[in-house]
Amino acid sequence: MKNYAGDFLEDSVVRCLFTTNDKAGGIVAPSSAFENADVTIYKDGSDAQKATVNGITMTSPFDATVGLHLLEIDTSDDTGDAGFWVTGSDYQVYSAPDETIDGESVGVILLSFSIENRLMRGTDGANTTVPDAAGVAATEAEVIAAVAGFALASVCTEARLARLDVDVSSRNATAPDNANIVNIHNIVKAAGDGDLAAIKVIMDKYDGLLEVDSGGNTFTVQALQNAPTAEMNAAELQAAMKAMIGLTVGGTWTWEKLMKITNAWIAGDWRRQVADPSIQELLDPEDGSVILEQVLDKTPAAGSKYKTITVKI
Repeated sequence: MKNYAGDFLEDSVVRCLFTTNDKAGGIVAPSSAFENADVTIYKDGSDAQKATVNGITMTSPFDATVGLHLLEIDTSDDTGDAGFWVTGSDYQVYSAPDETIDGESVGVILLSFSIENRLMRGTDGANTTVPDAAGVAATEAEVIAAVAGFALASVCTEARLARLDVDVSSRNATAPDNANIVNIHNIVKAAGDGDLAAIKVIMDKYDGLLEVDSGGNTFTVQALQNAPTAEMNAAELQAAMKAMIGLTVGGTWTWEKLMKITNAWIAGDWRRQVADPSIQELLDPEDGSVILEQVLDKTPAAGSKYKTITVKI
């Protein structure tokens, strides 16, 4: 529409500033001030005009400025024009005043507008209650629900929902338990049958390496075989620890002995023995006692040992 001013809520006031110009384009005043009777309003392309000038205000000149005029149209004023101002309609405002401009009679379309007749009503539905037919504005919850409904309609297509249903069903079939390594393993394998085929190849290598104990906990097979039971005594625990780390030499092993050697190896100091500088000693970081002795052969033959370690505790 020519000079479209916008889409207005029902019962709004529509305002239009316009100027009068001479033939050269300069600002001039009309032969006399304009009045509301100089305006004709049409609706929806019909030649049926607004019957009265009720609700139409013309300020001419506006702000005491030569050639500047203000037209105001109050669409809430239905006096004498019942049914003219309605939602879902377009309006055109034409002016052919009895006044002249620069000695000429003129006619011009000042503006056009609509009343709640564009998709900005809210996806043609979300804003129909802002305000509603009774003039009551929508609540925050109503607006959120309307917008959310439009968003879901654009995202949740039938094809996407069907694909989601298949994905969820396939996951539920494995009865996943986030605390259970086996179930996570199975879920990743299932996903690998699709785009993650490479993951499936890798995860297949773990088949047979995982085992579940009587309590439902999952371990590697080796860890489960070497894990102590609740009934183990101290000697059995020491034996299990020795077996897990592969110790076969060094005399009688105790938990204290194992921990002292580990602690010294990590945090202890090495020194040359006073009596025989060719021997290196590993000292306990807590009491300075000798934990290990290490003898190095400076010129070892090919294939022979060059270092000998002796446990001293």
